[in-house]
Amino acid sequence: NVRSTRSRPIGTGGELSPPGVRVPGRQRGVVVRGSVTTPGGPSRIAVTALVAKRALASRAKLVKVGSVSKRSTGTGRTSFALRVNRAARRALHRRHRLAMTLRIVVTPSAGSPVKKTVRVALAEKP
Repeated sequence: NVRSTRSRPIGTGGELSPPGVRVPGRQRGVVVRGSVTTPGGPSRIAVTALVAKRALASRAKLVKVGSVSKRSTGTGRTSFALRVNRAARRALHRRHRLAMTLRIVVTPSAGSPVKKTVRVALAEKP
């Protein structure tokens, strides 16, 4: 069960397609893995993991439980691995599963940022 957004051309000739994001919808363990395909040139990739407040017994609506930032060297696929923080690991151990939202922002060196949101379910390793 891999959720992905396909890269499709926008408009007519010469324009670049948006970045493609591939993240499995169900993962085991405390590290969230995925990849981003950038269509052209170097880009900055920022991934933030958010969890609903009821999972962590917090006051905030969404709680940030991890983030990672990478630079793609050019056109192609860049993979990422995001380790969740201690509060999320504790909630995962307590509940045996944890639903989270990944916010992925791809900022090309020339151009405006592209934002994608992906839902992921973490399960405890056996």
